[in-house]
Amino acid sequence: MTAPRPADVFPPADCRDCARCCFADSALHVQVFEVDIDRMGPRARSFVDKSGAYGFMRFEEGHCVALGCDAEMGLFGCTIYEERPDVCRSLERGTSGCRYEHGAKAGRPDVMLARLRGGAS
Repeated sequence: MTAPRPADVFPPADCRDCARCCFADSALHVQVFEVDIDRMGPRARSFVDKSGAYGFMRFEEGHCVALGCDAEMGLFGCTIYEERPDVCRSLERGTSGCRYEHGAKAGRPDVMLARLRGGAS
C-alpha cells in the first residue's frame, strides 16, 4: 500500500502540496476588487480580466493564470503571492473554506502535473 500524497491529507502540511483552491470551472472564481488592483503591480494586474463591471483573475486550463508549478517537485505556488487578491488572502489552510476546496477539487492539481510532465491529462 502506498502512502497518500501530502495533498491528500487534510489539511495538507503546506499549501504548495495542494493548490486545489487555485482551480475552478468558472472564470468568475476569484473576484478582484479595487483595493486589490491598487496593491498589484503591473505584472499581477496583467492577470486580471476587467472587461466588465467587475474584475476577476483570469483562468486557463481550469486554473488561475497566476498559479505556478514545479512539475519535477510536484509543488505549486502563487506567482503573485505578495500581491494576490483579498479573496485568496482570506482562504487560510485548514479552514472550512479550505476543506471545501480540498474535497471538491481532488485530482485537479494532478491533471496539471501530468500535463506538465508530458503525460495524458
